[in-house]
Amino acid sequence: MSGLIETENTYFFSSSEQLGAINKDRNGSRFQIALQKPITVPPAAMDVSIECIAANIWHYSPNVSAEFNNNTFHFQYAGVDIPIVLPDGLYGADSMNKTVQRLLSAVDIPGSPGIKFAESSILIYGNVATQRIVIQMAGGLSLNVDTALPNNIAPLIGFTVGTVGTLVTSQYVGHYFEGDQLAEINRINAYLLHSDLVQDGISINSSFDSILAEIQLTARAGSLLTYRPYIPYKVSGKHLKFGPKDFLTFYLTDELNRPVDMFGENYSFTIVIKYKIYDHAANIPVNVPHVNLE
Repeated sequence: MSGLIETENTYFFSSSEQLGAINKDRNGSRFQIALQKPITVPPAAMDVSIECIAANIWHYSPNVSAEFNNNTFHFQYAGVDIPIVLPDGLYGADSMNKTVQRLLSAVDIPGSPGIKFAESSILIYGNVATQRIVIQMAGGLSLNVDTALPNNIAPLIGFTVGTVGTLVTSQYVGHYFEGDQLAEINRINAYLLHSDLVQDGISINSSFDSILAEIQLTARAGSLLTYRPYIPYKVSGKHLKFGPKDFLTFYLTDELNRPVDMFGENYSFTIVIKYKIYDHAANIPVNVPHVNLE
């Protein structure tokens, strides 16, 4: 009987253009690779599988952006709208607070030219117990949660009452307001790695979108996410038996299949292709003495 041999081929891919990535998109999440040596699997191979065994992704993808229409605090003072536009970025309550304080302190108080708001005019922090954002404002300042206002951040941070002209008004210094809903600051909870290297891939409910791996966020914002699964997702690679693959496309989305912005950072991952094949040479006896049966 023939012997069954298991074969593994390992491939490392990177979105770095210095390492050969081409056709990289604007946000850095999609790129292509032209292989000098095509990926091939023998037609007689069995149990062909594709696994992502490792990935390195910088957790910098923004949750606040003009592209997401959520980058502006709309404050009011003396009937004047004061839009505070946040730079695109990945914000938590603390970084959001510091940025808003800095930007607001550069604004003239309406009716008082040359006099700026103090940084202490506003304080933003998270209530860990309720997972809601709390905003504390000085007297006279109010937060406009009208979602018709351009790029209003209110829904993102849990202030979603949002009827036209609705104000959350500070009655006195030190008054605070807690979001009426959970803050949705965590725009991304997992990355999905897609590729045309796979045919169907992992399904999301009943749909397929060439997903090779789901990479959970296990790193803090601004840190390197190192994906090393104990049991990697195993995706069928039987289609690889019907022709070589020499041009590949890879891209990342979030868990809702929305494109992600890599914020200028490259990412990389390692893929293993495994298959089994019969070795017919295993049938040939070695160093067996000749026996004359005549």
